[in-house]
Amino acid sequence: MKRGHTSILIFGLIGIIVFLGIINLLAVKAYAISKKEKCYAACATGFEGCKASCPMDPLGPIGPTYVSCVEKCKDKADECRKKCDSPDLTIKDWWVVPDAAPEKLTNEVESGRSYKVCFIVANIGMSSSSSFNVSGAGLGISYNPTQLHDSLAPGQTREGCLEYSTTPPPGVYKLGIKADASNVLAESNEKNNERIEDITVFHPKKLEKEAEHVAESVGLPDLVITNIYCSQKNLAFIVKNLGLGYFTKSPIGKYRTNVKVWISPPGNENIIGLDSLSEVNKSGGGVTQPGGSSSFVTSIEIGTESFVELTIDPDNRIKEGNENNNVYGRRIGPCEIKEREHPKRKATPKE
Repeated sequence: MKRGHTSILIFGLIGIIVFLGIINLLAVKAYAISKKEKCYAACATGFEGCKASCPMDPLGPIGPTYVSCVEKCKDKADECRKKCDSPDLTIKDWWVVPDAAPEKLTNEVESGRSYKVCFIVANIGMSSSSSFNVSGAGLGISYNPTQLHDSLAPGQTREGCLEYSTTPPPGVYKLGIKADASNVLAESNEKNNERIEDITVFHPKKLEKEAEHVAESVGLPDLVITNIYCSQKNLAFIVKNLGLGYFTKSPIGKYRTNVKVWISPPGNENIIGLDSLSEVNKSGGGVTQPGGSSSFVTSIEIGTESFVELTIDPDNRIKEGNENNNVYGRRIGPCEIKEREHPKRKATPKE
């Protein structure tokens, strides 16, 4: 495209943008003028009706009773016209973010968590406002969160949000969000600045679940396979108790649980009673103690390199603090008998 054509296109776009801006400004102004004219007309009609209702004085229109009544009607008309030249701020709506129950049309938050109250403030009056603030009640906090706003033209709306760092205890409360909370603006209606709605504070679901999990875990063992290795030709492994409770044996000294062994190749599976295995080593008092571990040797020989996966307590016979960490696997082998190396003897020097 030639440079001249490009310039024409740019100027054309700028012209359209300016034109649309002027149209929008005129529309806002026309809205305000139209409402003001209607307001002035209503004030004039009210004045005429008020004057017509004044009782006629014996002295006629100059009588003190009639004159006093007409003066009162004029004062009312003046107040009416002042309202025509005043803004009128109101909170059209407010909602919470995040909403603990978004499927509902009401406002719900989770106890103890921070949240925002977002709102729409509108000027439904017939004149622009000056700057103002929007404030929320101090629900669960020691202050009223406040946000400053620039002026609003007649018919204009704006969104904002107030920060709440925490909540009161669970329950249902009333929360009010108020425009011009400092009451610095002279408005046509001073009684519609605040919107009050219910807000429900729920019990903290996530914290409750975590608390339940912790409560269940206290005093329970937690069996974990920490290593798989070769003991000569045989498969061996270490079980550790990561829990806070004792892994108690039966009255006759039995472990009462199994270990599941899966080996590939050949891809077969065996379930072996822990009591049938040789417990060759203990650390920290053994696996029955919190933090203790025991080493067990099986009769399974690993003749080739294989992937071995072990599951301790596969039938969930033992109640544990964590039931999701019982599986461990790794590649080992081939397992072979290693002969002891004898230290070389020094040659005896010949005499």
